[in-house]
Amino acid sequence: CWVCLGFCLPFNNYIKYYVFICLMSDTVIDKIVSEIKERKYFSLIVDSTPDVTTRDQLTVAIRYI
Repeated sequence: CWVCLGFCLPFNNYIKYYVFICLMSDTVIDKIVSEIKERKYFSLIVDSTPDVTTRDQLTVAIRYI
């Protein structure tokens, strides 16, 4: 799962939710990618900025016609 790389949860009850979220995120990404491939034009906008805790926040926007 591309969203969950390098992120492990130590508690068994959370692992089920973790796996479910990973599977769902893969499904959503696959759907978006397939829709973009069907279109003739698309644009990608990426922005990054640190928040108050100096943690970097990344935003990715995809527009397609």
